[in-house]
Amino acid sequence: MVLFLLGLLGALLINSSRLTEHFKENVVVMVYFSKQAPDAEIQAARMDIAARKFVRNSKFISPEEAAYEFKEELGENFTEILGDNPLPASMEVYLALDRVGDDVDAVLEELRQVSGVYEVEYEQYLVDQINRNKNLAAMGLGGLALLLVVISLLLINNTVRLSVYSRRFLVKSMQLVGAREWFIIRPFLLRSLFVALIGAVIALGLTILSSYAVYRAILLSYGGSIPNLPQSSGISDYSILFVALLILGVLIVIPTTYLSTRRYLRMKIDDLY
Repeated sequence: MVLFLLGLLGALLINSSRLTEHFKENVVVMVYFSKQAPDAEIQAARMDIAARKFVRNSKFISPEEAAYEFKEELGENFTEILGDNPLPASMEVYLALDRVGDDVDAVLEELRQVSGVYEVEYEQYLVDQINRNKNLAAMGLGGLALLLVVISLLLINNTVRLSVYSRRFLVKSMQLVGAREWFIIRPFLLRSLFVALIGAVIALGLTILSSYAVYRAILLSYGGSIPNLPQSSGISDYSILFVALLILGVLIVIPTTYLSTRRYLRMKIDDLY
């Protein structure tokens, strides 16, 4: 049960991190071109920006398209009032965060240096807010994970000790007939390894089912589909989670089993009763 809760916590951490990256990648960088720049220069700058390795996706917006979108928002044609279209050509740029990292300022400065670019806008406050929420969530989940690990240590330790306690006379009998310490302890360790493996498999299975159920519930609540919603954890993520659960289970049961069994090997027969 504890491994299952830790598995759910791990899946939540993975998916929340992926969702955070998704939101950050969809923060748009607006690149505005100079009104005085000739069309050839703007087209060259447009192709130059789109070809940069840190650009995941981009969309060019001509002055006419910008005026039309502005008109749709205002509900009136402002170009007729002004007698001219003051909006410049622009470009929506979406960054590939795996190639940008934390050095966003350097990327923005690189875009500003492109010939024909007049201004570059980036919603840094929104990104900072996303990072702040991510750090708070990580701290909260980390604290909860630590609490669950402590609880699991106590529960599994007591379970293993009770299991060894029920076989204390068998352990002592094997010792009395000349069996070595490692020969006596080894079956208990192998059984604990098997239990840890089964526990990790069951915990992972329940975690996958729970994650899929939550993902489907979110989709159904929005009518069956959400545009650009990132997929839930894949095979690689769950493989890492399984290894982590297995290692955690082994690190808990093996020392406990070894110490508990060894304790009864060193006890006198009268103390077993």
